[in-house]
Amino acid sequence: MLTSHSLFLIFGTLIASIPGCSNRAINAPESFSTHNTVSQGNENSAIPTPTPGSNPQIATILENRRLWESSKIENYDMLASLYVGGVKAWPEPVLIKVRRGSAIAIESEFGSEEELIKGYRDFDTIAKIFALLELEAKSGAKVEVKYNHKFGYPAEVYIDHYLKGSDHYKRLVVRQLKRIEP
Repeated sequence: MLTSHSLFLIFGTLIASIPGCSNRAINAPESFSTHNTVSQGNENSAIPTPTPGSNPQIATILENRRLWESSKIENYDMLASLYVGGVKAWPEPVLIKVRRGSAIAIESEFGSEEELIKGYRDFDTIAKIFALLELEAKSGAKVEVKYNHKFGYPAEVYIDHYLKGSDHYKRLVVRQLKRIEP
């Protein structure tokens, strides 16, 4: 019997085989890692430094967030796809334009009406993705993340609430992240 995780892996492989999906300005790593080792980054960062004995998943999220913030990328275009278990299917991929750290536009080939793109509002910046990862990991959801090794941003996210008694899941794939010079 196929589990939801097995279906997720099969679906992810099928999506990755679609022509054009491998064109990335900043490539993501090829395997899932919830224990990615990165440098601590700026010691004066507002992000707390993980303490010994703390949740290793939270520590990994914070380390990658620190790496992302140290890159000082505030202006970028992000091509992303969102998959949510349940009834609603969001158009994908969408182009999310971020300037000075805030999303200024979410565009889909199907249009930019709020009804079509509102599912992306919780994921429309890298900062929001990190905040969601931390919240979900602390809440007991199963969180799997594939990080970009160079910049630390979450390139692929899978959140499963099954451990909390629900079959609801979210999967976000950042297919491309392109720095925009101001």
